[in-house]
Amino acid sequence: MVCHDEVIYPHEDNRVVIRLQDIFKKFSIGLDAQENKSDAYGSNKPRKKYVVLTFDDGPSRCLYQILDILAHYNVPALFFWLGKYIHPQRPWKRVLDEGHLIGSHSWKHRDLTKLSYQEQLADLQLSKDKVEEITGVPITYFRPPFGRYNTDTLLAVETLNMIPMLWHVSTHDWLNRHHPKKISENGIRYSEDGSILLCHELQQTTKALPELIEGLLDKDVQFVLPPIYPRSSRQGASL
Repeated sequence: MVCHDEVIYPHEDNRVVIRLQDIFKKFSIGLDAQENKSDAYGSNKPRKKYVVLTFDDGPSRCLYQILDILAHYNVPALFFWLGKYIHPQRPWKRVLDEGHLIGSHSWKHRDLTKLSYQEQLADLQLSKDKVEEITGVPITYFRPPFGRYNTDTLLAVETLNMIPMLWHVSTHDWLNRHHPKKISENGIRYSEDGSILLCHELQQTTKALPELIEGLLDKDVQFVLPPIYPRSSRQGASL
């Protein structure tokens, strides 16, 4: 399970997505396939390294600032939202219109490993249904709160036809409230080709985000989104 003292995710589990390569391996597609989509990811020049930028625990009051920064750099992101915070007045349409993705982060951020299978399934179903009802867009990716999951969690995720995604690199933004430079340094220093980068919708993250993006762009990183496959192609192929 996740050790939150580690910037690099320390555990290998082929049942969950930790790097972008994990998704492509499952569907037999190489990272080079992203070069054909470079225009959609904010660059006319294909880059050598690919990173997925993700934000947890929203939608929050920091969302507008985060979206403004992402728009300035033309960078896409995957937002893992809590079902209890989503309502029609949230800027979900802007998120989608500007080319981002929305994933599920459960209903109210409970430690799922302390719940029964039926309780987990009900929680994930409620959150997924709420997001899809409001946005009209199917949810593909799920991230368990705290990065904690068990076999029941994975079974519930598979039953709802979602893909469980954790992260490869954490910015530790929640630990560095007064040190935004440390947040950006964590992301820049440790990100590799295919890294899934963990951030949160926090005020300190908005302060660190421009430097984080610029630092990774200087390292020839191209920010991309994970692929969205038709549901039929994912059935029976749990990670």
